[in-house]
Amino acid sequence: MSFGEKLELHYYLNNGSHSMDALVRNKCEAEILAIIQEISTVLSLPVNIESEAFREGGLKEIWRFVGKHNGQLMFFLGLITIILTRFPVLDDEKEALEKDHIKVSIEEKKLNVEKLKRELNGAEVSKDTKDAVIHELNRSAKITARKSNFYRNLAAYEKVTGVGIVTLNNNYIPITDELFVARSDFNKFLVRGNEIPPETIEDAEIKIISPVLEEDNYKWGGLYKGNPISFSMTDTEFKNAVLRKEISFQRGNVIECVLSIYRKFDEIGNIIITGHSVVTVIKITNGGASLETAQGRRYKERKRSDSNQNELWGCW
Repeated sequence: MSFGEKLELHYYLNNGSHSMDALVRNKCEAEILAIIQEISTVLSLPVNIESEAFREGGLKEIWRFVGKHNGQLMFFLGLITIILTRFPVLDDEKEALEKDHIKVSIEEKKLNVEKLKRELNGAEVSKDTKDAVIHELNRSAKITARKSNFYRNLAAYEKVTGVGIVTLNNNYIPITDELFVARSDFNKFLVRGNEIPPETIEDAEIKIISPVLEEDNYKWGGLYKGNPISFSMTDTEFKNAVLRKEISFQRGNVIECVLSIYRKFDEIGNIIITGHSVVTVIKITNGGASLETAQGRRYKERKRSDSNQNELWGCW
């Protein structure tokens, strides 16, 4: 047995208009559908989405959702209405967003989603689980980027004075209160920058393929985790030693180093790598022989000192 409920997206238009630019509407629809698909994928809740005829009153776009479990379907639509109208994590909180997206809460996110899946098979979802899942989804880089695109399209189209979203039953009767976003709040959803803090790998091993043996700004070439990369050598001590020919390279040389990986969010919230930089060369291996660099020793000593200091503070 399949159940169906509807989601209504209401574009409020000035001067009592009932039409809007088709390109703007199609761009907005693409972003909304991408958000819905991302939520469906994260929560493993497959649904079929059918587009219905427009209704007037401003301009009302309606999607019919079909699923096998009515309780899950209603919960899913409720999530969509909240996520589309809740302000995302932006700008000064972007570093926290990146950490949350990449490192800090990955396991927590998995636990929240798994707990939700278990509860969806029961009678209802607890408020704590629902709040946790909304929190995770609202910090999703992909959803944040898509939501930003949606509101940026509307902000550039002056005819729209606001948007509302509401869940309807099959008789087009609202079964939730409409959540409304005024035009004056569109800018609160916009992501204004896409750079995120670099990831630092403190024990990266790079097999050198093409060292730079002259004084210029060319990038070095190497293999990191089996993949070819180009990188800037910003360890000036090591670079100068190479230029003075104090260090020679042969096929198969490997450096252990502190590697910075520079990244950014693309327009749909994926993280893409924009560059690599070797900050400190710890050790160079040539065949079976290894040589620790002076800066490598200083780096390790500084790390040990910082660690000991933290332990001392932890005793207070």
